[in-house]
Amino acid sequence: MTTSRTAAVATAALAFAISRSAAADDGSLNFREAAAQVLTATPLAIQAQPTTGADAAKPADPDAPERVEYGQPGPWWGTVMGGYARGINSGGSNDGSLHFAFSTFLVKDFELVLELGGWYFDQPGPEAVGANFNTIFRWHFLRIDDLTVFGDAGAGVLWSTHPTPIEGTKFNFTPRAGVGFTHALGDDGARFIMGVRWHHVSNARIQGSVNNPGRDGVHVYVGITFPI
Repeated sequence: MTTSRTAAVATAALAFAISRSAAADDGSLNFREAAAQVLTATPLAIQAQPTTGADAAKPADPDAPERVEYGQPGPWWGTVMGGYARGINSGGSNDGSLHFAFSTFLVKDFELVLELGGWYFDQPGPEAVGANFNTIFRWHFLRIDDLTVFGDAGAGVLWSTHPTPIEGTKFNFTPRAGVGFTHALGDDGARFIMGVRWHHVSNARIQGSVNNPGRDGVHVYVGITFPI
């Protein structure tokens, strides 16, 4: 019942009670008795009514997606990203990459990343393609609202169809280190990721120092991270 209707009912009840009191045998008005009659006749009119309409609390939407807390230990995340690396000591080589990664936070904001990548090496001599696996540790050392800034480092192994660099070997190691950031894209947990890292390819002298020319470059990558 709305406030206006409550007031109207109470007023009518009071008027009725007063008229009955006025019609008493002695012709006098007894307001105390009239008030008592109002309380007896209209109990619903003086009770507090529940809030309705826009002021009522809205129930939770059972179909709303649950927000996954990025940076907390437990959940696993998937990442798809692509990148470009420019060689700085290997004849101006241009390398392209496509990476898939699975990661989880070991402790708050400290992430273990298992990364599988495919590479295309545009280099002097025979071009090559390669498969690369890396283990990376990433620390999100700064948080500003939905933004995180991180530093990471790791290493892995690479196998390519031709020696990379061309004076080297088909099997190599791939240490790397870099910085980047992530930013939330919505409430479903997906995030944009972008970073830059040191891109290195060498065989760690497994066939002697003569066959280990090494390859260094700057690798820039972008991608999407999502809960899995």
